[in-house]
Parts: sequence; structure tokens; C-alpha cells
Amino acid sequence: MRYRVQVEAPEELKKMLQTGLTLVHWERDPQMTLEQLRRLTDDAVREAREAAATEGWFAARVESSIDESADPRVVHIRVEPGERTRVADVEIRFRGPATFDAAAKTNFRRVRQTWSLRRGEPFRQADWEAAKRVAVREMQSWRYAAASVAESSASIDPQTNRASLLIDIDSGPPF
Repeated sequence: MRYRVQVEAPEELKKMLQTGLTLVHWERDPQMTLEQLRRLTDDAVREAREAAATEGWFAARVESSIDESADPRVVHIRVEPGERTRVADVEIRFRGPATFDAAAKTNFRRVRQTWSLRRGEPFRQADWEAAKRVAVREMQSWRYAAASVAESSASIDPQTNRASLLIDIDSGPPF
């Protein structure tokens, strides 16, 4: 059974869904049955919600339908992302031997100044991960080559669409 997938979503999400949904990957499988297609379509709704969340849309509404009268069948995936979550607060903390090293204060300042995910910006999972990597690299670039993330959290408030970010960097020993 043949089918094609039609995604209706903002362009940024649409591109990701058109290449990332499992439903799309099975589109050309000649062994596809209607039962499998229905299951993959249900899975696509969950996958689309998860994909939207990684881009900062935590309250996305996703609907699906299968037009069985069309040849080939058409699976419609419609995503209404809602309001995008934005960064409300950022707290960068330090622990370990560097906290007793007066010269490390300059490094702490540099880590905070180069932090890339600022208040008011959209919260995206990829940006959050990148900001943490850069912060640790900045800490490692000086005397604390073993620095690592000791703790991090992104608290999302779906009512206000705000993210509160916390990263706690352990300096490790000086080298």
C-alpha cells in the first residue's frame, strides 16, 4: 500500500518533521498495511509533539488524519505549536577548588559573559546543550582542564512559556 505524508506546520518545524518522522521513513515500504500505517500515524503525533518541545514549543497541538480515498493515501500531520518558551532566568554557579582561587574570578566572569542562551531568547534543546558545552570549555581553557557540569536543569513553566535555567560547573582540580 502506498501513501504520502503531508505536514502542515511552521517552516522551521515542517522541515524537521518531513525528514525525521518514522512515518516518513516508511513511506516507500511496499509491505505497508493499513493497520501499520494507522499505528505509524499515531506514533507520528507523539514524535511531532516531542520534536516541537525540543524547539521550545511545549504546548504544541498535533492532529493527524489519513485520507483513505486518495490514491496514494495521504497522511496529514498538522502542528499548531502555540507560544514558544523563552528563557526567563539563567543561574550559573561554580563549585570545586576554583571557588577558593581568587584568580579564577576572572574566568567565572568570562563564562557568564560568553553564555549564549540569554534572557528573552527562545529555549531550544540544542541551544541549551551548546551553551553548557561552551561554558565548560571556557572554564577548561584556563587552569581547570577537568571542569565539568555537576548539575544542570531547565525548569519549564508551560503556563507562562518561560524557562528557568541552572548550570552548576565543578572546576575540578587546577592544573
